[in-house]
Amino acid sequence: MSRFARSTAAIIALSVVLVAALEVSVRLIAPSVNLQGTQMSLLREHAFGDSVGWRPNARGISFGKTVNIDGAGFRRHNSPSSGPTWLILGDSVTFGPGVDSRDTFVHRLQDVHPKVRIINTAVVGYSARNYLDVVNTIMDRQPPERVLLFFSLNDVYGDFDQITQTQTLRGWLRSHSKLYVLLKGRLLDRSRSFFEHDRAYYDPPGTDFRQTVNILLEIRDRLASRNIPLDVVLMPYEYQLRVNNVQVRNPQRRLLDSLRKLGIRGTDLYDGYRSTGEQAKTLFLFGDPMHFSVAGHAETARLLNGFLRHANDR
Repeated sequence: MSRFARSTAAIIALSVVLVAALEVSVRLIAPSVNLQGTQMSLLREHAFGDSVGWRPNARGISFGKTVNIDGAGFRRHNSPSSGPTWLILGDSVTFGPGVDSRDTFVHRLQDVHPKVRIINTAVVGYSARNYLDVVNTIMDRQPPERVLLFFSLNDVYGDFDQITQTQTLRGWLRSHSKLYVLLKGRLLDRSRSFFEHDRAYYDPPGTDFRQTVNILLEIRDRLASRNIPLDVVLMPYEYQLRVNNVQVRNPQRRLLDSLRKLGIRGTDLYDGYRSTGEQAKTLFLFGDPMHFSVAGHAETARLLNGFLRHANDR
């Protein structure tokens, strides 16, 4: 082997050792940095009509945490086997990746209402069209007494109807390297980028926005045919809570105005989060634009319980 080849091999070996040492260091001294990505083996196609759902009795990793799916294909929250049923609709924000089931706001809601059977149908990647598929399927099985739909700004995206197994280098790094997640979180403002991208769907409202509102109306009408109440709860992005700028609230305001005109009950918990005095980033996973930390789930549960008490008094 030539001197050049030996030097190159030595540099590569040293680099690998250095990166490995940094990776171990991040895992030891920065436990709040979570991995990202969800194990595709947890999912199955055509769980609700054309929509992808969780595989019954599956166990796997989502955002670095082990998740357990019950026999019906929902995240396990120690719900009773009988009693009045509340149906939860949502995407990854409501599913709660990166935190244990007991720490999610849905599980905390179940703890407050132990006699209610709360079914969390949220799936990573869902959007409004998937919620309609879930409602249509559940209504044909066992209609619930109440439906709570937790709406994130990215719910205007296309529906999740096909599982893609392709693994990119970036995807592998997100799900295996906390060093990569740390560097990306420190060097890039992903929260702002995500918000600015998704705000374009609302300001001004485009075709995707109008289609989404029509889907929500279809869900409301489907439920109203059986006298089942629907509440739409609008969820915030980290960037919206971090900056002191009223303009960042425009997407939720536009959606809320549209819902009210159509007679759909909606609420925006934004003011509640802002009044906590908490730094916005502490309510979300590290470097994450929308997914709550344990503290964020706890605060969401507190605000949600206040909202439900008020709604029940109306």
